[in-house]
Amino acid sequence: EARTKEACDQLHARIDGAKTQMEMNRQTAARETAEARQDAADCLAQYSAETDRHLGAIDAEGARVVDVVSRALEVPTRRVEWTIPEAVRMLRPPIAALKQEYASYFSPMFHAASGEDLQLEVRVFPPSLAPDGVSRVGVGNCALYLWASAGMQIAMRLFIGGKQSNIESAYTDRMAHGTKRLCWAEDQVDAADGRLTVGVEILEAIQSTTPGTAGRPPPSPAPCSPALGSLSYIRSVNNRVVPQVRKEVERLQARLVRKVEWLLEDASALPRLFAAVEPICSPVFGAAGVEGMQLIFYPSGYSGATEGFCSLYLFAPAGVSLKFRFGAASQIRDAHNTFDEAGAYGRVNFSRFDVLPDPQDD
Repeated sequence: EARTKEACDQLHARIDGAKTQMEMNRQTAARETAEARQDAADCLAQYSAETDRHLGAIDAEGARVVDVVSRALEVPTRRVEWTIPEAVRMLRPPIAALKQEYASYFSPMFHAASGEDLQLEVRVFPPSLAPDGVSRVGVGNCALYLWASAGMQIAMRLFIGGKQSNIESAYTDRMAHGTKRLCWAEDQVDAADGRLTVGVEILEAIQSTTPGTAGRPPPSPAPCSPALGSLSYIRSVNNRVVPQVRKEVERLQARLVRKVEWLLEDASALPRLFAAVEPICSPVFGAAGVEGMQLIFYPSGYSGATEGFCSLYLFAPAGVSLKFRFGAASQIRDAHNTFDEAGAYGRVNFSRFDVLPDPQDD
């Protein structure tokens, strides 16, 4: 019985030890679990913050790229038109009681021809009236200005309806340059729909920048308000500069040309190849400032020519008066004619054909 009691005491002691160990293990596991949970929460918060910063940077870079691309796409834009609906009602002169020199109306901001954050301003002045109080006097009641940022030099054409003025200005600060009083606004309004179209055509733009800012557009200034109407962009890309210059050079060179020679090979065979009234024509050429001329040669003669004779004519455009000398081989003739209409002038019986071919090289 004593041994049984001793065995029971030992068993209870072991059970109590196991319970104590289990409690210690539970507390250790709970502590380590809490620490692991806290570490995971801290890591997740850090990762979330880093992800937010990274995504924010990506969004900012994306917005910057979109802005740069949009500005690059607007570089070819050389003309911007601003349409003002119901212009007679919208563009009112300043109230006399306020004693303002003029009332200002602004377009939405835009970019064009490498110029950034541009804005048009229409200034409406009080009308100048004759002593009768009804008749208008002066050149008009409105002017047009272009706002631009510092560092811009712009040669531009500002227009209100059909009236326009050329301006060249340098912008030393965020400022406006524009026309004097240009016209009466109501005279330029479209009678059909009441809209007024004003705008700017940029002829030349020079922008001064500092190193490191070329790919990073500056923050846009606050636009002058209120803005009204809508904008339309006219983009112009000219890839014909070289051909146009070459053509103009050829025209200038043609002014210096006094003599044009046309070489016909195998001349003795021409009467057999071209019957009467069948011509052979030279390439079109220009000389002495006259373009579109052409020599027309009939080896067997034109209608009414004597047998064995050839005919020679000069074609010229309308409105040209020429005093010229034309010939074939050694046969030279003087001529003078005014071409009231585009046509040919020459001689039916110019020369006997058989004396023309060169016996050496035909």
